Amino acid sequence: MRLRHLEYFVAVAEHGSIAAAANELYVAASGVSQTVAELESLLGARLFERSRSGSRPTAAGQTMLGPARRALEAFAAATSFDGESIDGPHSLSVLSTPSLVLEPTSTLLGELNRRLPGVRIDLTEPTGAFVSDAVQPVLAGTVDVAITEHPEAPIVGTRIVRMRDQDTLLVCPPGTPAPPDGTFTSSDLLNIGLVVAPLFESSAVCAQLQAVEPRVTQAIVMRSEHRDAFLTLARAGAGAVLLERRRAERAATLGCVIGELAELPPRRISAVARADRGSPALEAFLDLCSEGRSEVAGQERDTTDLV
Repeated sequence: MRLRHLEYFVAVAEHGSIAAAANELYVAASGVSQTVAELESLLGARLFERSRSGSRPTAAGQTMLGPARRALEAFAAATSFDGESIDGPHSLSVLSTPSLVLEPTSTLLGELNRRLPGVRIDLTEPTGAFVSDAVQPVLAGTVDVAITEHPEAPIVGTRIVRMRDQDTLLVCPPGTPAPPDGTFTSSDLLNIGLVVAPLFESSAVCAQLQAVEPRVTQAIVMRSEHRDAFLTLARAGAGAVLLERRRAERAATLGCVIGELAELPPRRISAVARADRGSPALEAFLDLCSEGRSEVAGQERDTTDLV
């Protein structure tokens, strides 16, 4: 059970409907509905009688309401020191794969700062391009949480929170001929040219593209550590870049030609933390990581693995 389950449950009980609770919480109604259903499954009891007029707590829901409110009040009290606690300010150390720093990591940290004023954040990058390079500092206890590609197998001693899958699009210089169906292929990169980060060849993206077009590394025309300049480089005509959907769509408004890569599936992303560590800042951050996924219709619910 997570803090979010109690928060959404109390909101529905107090506001009388899922729609009203969602409006109060500034989240999607589908996310509230799914979270309440998860809580009911965890407790093995139906908490609400649902009708066209709204949602009314069942007997079990009424019994749950008092303890849930007290738990939320206790959490609020624990985080109400204006950034100061007995041991000092709330803090969180986050390690993020470089390609995930701008999105979703920056967005999540901005929201964390709004929810937990005064939190002190330390953001770093892993020393290598593999998932193990991101997870090792978590296991060593030098960082609280890592944002990285979803591990292919459980990792002993960690909890893994699945996040919203990330679509990656190809952003090409203005004037690049667009394919009729809007989808590029790996072979197209040989004609367009590709701007990449220094460790591109050891990335999962490169492996996926090479499985279809072994010559894809021959398309590299520039290597740059300045990921925040990738959009500018594409717009200036240096070559095509791979960007997450939100930034790619912004590039399109600036004249760039964008499209999907046929061989590139959505990236599976997770937050990885040690199973035996916790703090108000870490728990609030993990809640944020899972919230974005629960709001995506048609995707499996967020999962936290304790292994």
